[in-house]
Amino acid sequence: MSGEKVLRNSAVTAKLGVGRTTLWRLIRAGDFPAPRQVTPTVIGWLESEVDRWLADRPTATGGDRGRPA
Repeated sequence: MSGEKVLRNSAVTAKLGVGRTTLWRLIRAGDFPAPRQVTPTVIGWLESEVDRWLADRPTATGGDRGRPA
């Protein structure tokens, strides 16, 4: 973890475009990396893990995707 940027809760939710509740639901479901203990009272996420998670997400391509037949 040394030398790598650690993001706090507010930075992660802003980067993902979700609220705190959604972030914690994703973590509980195992769909997002768990936070790391930075100090006894501070948690954070490695920026590289958040960026990797975002890059691995499927993207909407438009068209008829998701529309009923």
